[in-house]
This record gives sequence, structure tokens and C-alpha cells, in this order.
Amino acid sequence: MTVEPALDRLATAVAIVLHVPRVLITALDESRQVLEGAHGLTTAMRSTLTEADPSPLCREVAAVGRPLILPDVRSKMPTAARDAWGRPIGGYAGVPLVASRGEVTGTLAAITPTRRAWQRRDLLVLDSFAHAISAVREARELLQRYRALERSTGQLEDEAFEVADHAKATDLRWRKATEALATTALHDELTGLLNRRGFFLEGDRQIDHARATRLSGSVLFVDLDGLKAANDRHGHAAGDELLRAAATVLRSCFRNSDTIARLGGDEFVVVAVDVNPDETSTIAARLTAELERVNRQRDAQLQLKWSLGVVPIDPRSPDNLEQLVVAADRQMYQNKHDHRHATRRDDRGPTRTKG
Repeated sequence: MTVEPALDRLATAVAIVLHVPRVLITALDESRQVLEGAHGLTTAMRSTLTEADPSPLCREVAAVGRPLILPDVRSKMPTAARDAWGRPIGGYAGVPLVASRGEVTGTLAAITPTRRAWQRRDLLVLDSFAHAISAVREARELLQRYRALERSTGQLEDEAFEVADHAKATDLRWRKATEALATTALHDELTGLLNRRGFFLEGDRQIDHARATRLSGSVLFVDLDGLKAANDRHGHAAGDELLRAAATVLRSCFRNSDTIARLGGDEFVVVAVDVNPDETSTIAARLTAELERVNRQRDAQLQLKWSLGVVPIDPRSPDNLEQLVVAADRQMYQNKHDHRHATRRDDRGPTRTKG
């Protein structure tokens, strides 16, 4: 069996990021399909797919050299709606593995037993992983060649240097592919901040660090006010600009060590560790001052406004990050309600009493 542990780990990473039960990494030629890495297969299943006839789905990907995205295999390729073990295939997303010289050498496929509505982001993730997998496969082949050259005698020394240089270039390609993958999977495309997945991954680490080192801190929940109205009146481009402006304000008010994320829509969240709970009012004042400064430079019709909720991080508390975010969200809504109530009361003016 030619399964590579590193490729097995990458297959598992694909399954986690895309939330799919089965991922296959295979090498293909005209007559056979060789399993090189997988997630969701038993040992027996791996053995039967070590050298099998190519599946029509993977053969199609390799033949055209382009992704094959099928929300429901049964509607497009009914003869391929079951795998080599008789299990149903509903959704299929496969991308080619392309070597540095441009030839298609295999496929990366994500498979679900029921229908799956694939998104553009899913394809971006698969493509990023495919680059990383191709780099690992080439590095493995180069290492084998290099060892063969070391064992042999009479080989030209410059060929060994050429292989070594190629290995370095492949390693650089792998690093770039991995960085691109991390950016795609963990960051919000619009603002560049962490997305929900990236926030809970990094935020959990900060909470664990706070408990281990007995450090206090704060979790802040920010809800951007008026985003829907801006989209309706001025278009989605204006709404996107408001979201980017909010992200810029948050970056300027917090440290590089703080975790800042856009959870989605008009919601932002921050985890700041090694901050005294008594400094909560100072943080809120700093945010308000920066917001006012930014608004003085903005169009009066597109002012940046938000509601804020802040809860302390107590290193002795068993509350996890999700519970802290929920508490900060509730505090934000309470503050928003209190502000609206006070505004309506001020608009009505002082209450008159009957004489």
C-alpha cells in the first residue's frame, strides 16, 4: 500500500474544514487508480482501493483537468452513484492534482452520501489543499530520487544538486500553499479579520492561556448599527465599506496579541487577555473616541455606529469561550435597549405633572 501519512493527515484536514465524511487522494493513470491518502475509510476499504479500476468520477476530473462539482451525482452520472463498496454517493467535489510541470497526476475528492450544495468557498479550500498535496507528493518523489542518487555510484554530481534545488523550490511551494489555505479557511474575505472558525480556534487558545497563567481579560461583542439601512439606501458596496471601517477601528484600538474577528453579518467580537477588569470603561471610552474621530472624516449619511457589550474573563471561572461570547452578546443587546429607551425619553422631553 502506498499510503503516505502526511497525505492521510491532509485528507483529514479537508474533511474537518468542509465537514464531509469521506475524502480520497488518489494517483491515476490509464488503467488503475492508486490510493495515496484518505479519511473515512476502514483498513479493509483501503486495501480494496489500493489498485482499482479508476472510478468514472475521478477519471472525469483527470481527463478534463478541471474541477468536477456535483451536488447530486445521481442526476448527472447515475452509474457512478455508488462507490467500490456499494455505498451511495450523493455529493461529489473533485479537483485535479497538478504537478509543477503542468501534468495531471491524480485527484482530490470530497464525498457525501447525500446531496450537498457545494459553495464557492468549498472549491477554494479544495484547490488550496490540492496545491499542498501536490507539493507533498513531489517532495516525496524528489526525496526518493535523491536517496537513489546517494546510493548509486557514477551518477553526475550536478544532477544531485539539481534535485536538491528542485526540492527547495517544492518546499517553498508547499509553504505558500499552506499559508494560502490558512488564510482561506480561517479569515473573513471582506475585512481580513478572523472568521467564526478562526476566532474560536485562536480564542480558545487565549482562554486556556489566561487560565493557565491566572490572567484576567475581557470579551467584547460589537453589533454594527444601521448596516441594513445603509445597504438599502446606498447599496451593498456602501455596507461593505462600513464593515471594513469597523474592522479598521477595532484593529487600531487593540493589540496584535488580541483576537479580533467578524463572526458574520454585522457582528464583531474581541478577546483581550492580560487586561484588568477595572479597565473595561477605559476600553469602551477608547473605542468611542476612535469612532468619533473616524466619523468626523466620513460622509454624514454613512456614519459608523455600533452597540457594545463587554464581559470580564475570570481565570477561575469554568465558563468557556462560547459562554463568554453569549454573555457579551446579551450585554450588548441590553446596552442597545437602554440607549434606545433613553433616546426616546429625551425626545419626548420632561414629563409634565398635573397641577
